[in-house]
Amino acid sequence: MSVLKKAFRKLKINATSLQLEQMQAEIQSLQETIREYKELQKQLEKQIKELTITVLRNEKRNVNNHEKYSKKIGQLIKQCDKMYPSVMEDIQQKEYEYNCSLPPELYEQELKDFYKRKNGKDVNFENPVTLSEKITWMKLNDSTELKSLLADKYRVRKWVEEKIGSQYLIPLLGTWEKFDDIDFDLLPEKFVLKCNHGSGMNVIVNDKKDFDRSTARRKINKWMNTNYAFTAGLEMHYKNIKPVILAESFLATGDQLRDYKFLCFGGKVEYVWVDSDRHTNYTRAIFDREWNVQPFRLQFPETPITPEKPEKLDEMIRIAETLSAGFSFVRVDLYYINQTVYFGEMTFTSENGSGEFSPPEYDKILGDKIKL
Repeated sequence: MSVLKKAFRKLKINATSLQLEQMQAEIQSLQETIREYKELQKQLEKQIKELTITVLRNEKRNVNNHEKYSKKIGQLIKQCDKMYPSVMEDIQQKEYEYNCSLPPELYEQELKDFYKRKNGKDVNFENPVTLSEKITWMKLNDSTELKSLLADKYRVRKWVEEKIGSQYLIPLLGTWEKFDDIDFDLLPEKFVLKCNHGSGMNVIVNDKKDFDRSTARRKINKWMNTNYAFTAGLEMHYKNIKPVILAESFLATGDQLRDYKFLCFGGKVEYVWVDSDRHTNYTRAIFDREWNVQPFRLQFPETPITPEKPEKLDEMIRIAETLSAGFSFVRVDLYYINQTVYFGEMTFTSENGSGEFSPPEYDKILGDKIKL
């Protein structure tokens, strides 16, 4: 019996040793795979950077080779976006520098190339029919001083107050021309910093104790030295806005903050959409003015859980139509928080004229509602 026990124990030890050796071999193989993957990543990033340099330095854009250049830039953006943010940033900076140096007589050609790169087809400048085409046409032919005023997130406040009353404005905590002039001791624990002259220029401060001031300074200083009209797509009504830094009251967290975007044609609300999970899994719900879900998508997938109709929808429609009166097309953005409506902004070039419709025929259906 003892001999059998010893034999069994020895067999067990041998089996354990064999398993350990197999595990060690698998770990070694996995480590080697990881090393190979990292090396491949380095090689790919190097190739993309070399291609970026080739395109940005050697391709001189002019009226004859715009399309060729735009295709290469489009390919680079697809390769670099998200995977290589540093390369992407370099591409965007080069594009910005190019657009700033562009003479006005080439604006139309640049808009045509931008449209082709984004939408995969030519824009009809002579007879625009779709929403995307008409927005692109208006960038060049309808960038008025009034649009510049209303796209200015600071100056628009006075206009909104005169139109609908100051009760719809988010409380303003201060304005500055330089970041280093801001006295953060005077600001509350929660607030929002934004620049007035573009889109997406926001820093949300949930807790002042955790606020990374140096990162915010770097971002805002870059924004303050950027003319948003030349970042992409030549949204020319931003060109003459004088940059200012604003601090506004903190209204709600991302989950609680509902942003309702009213598409107004000739001063009438036709559609409204609500975006969800903007920083994780971006989705969008689109309704008509009666809050019926619409059979088309624009740029993002449909929101899986349909947002409830806001109790003050009629008031929000009235506000949007008051503010949009006199414009062939504008998107009026409003917030609805704790039974209170707040003005967000006026957007004249929604989706930068490059939003993808599904099904595609709705680009024309909405375009038919714009009278140029």
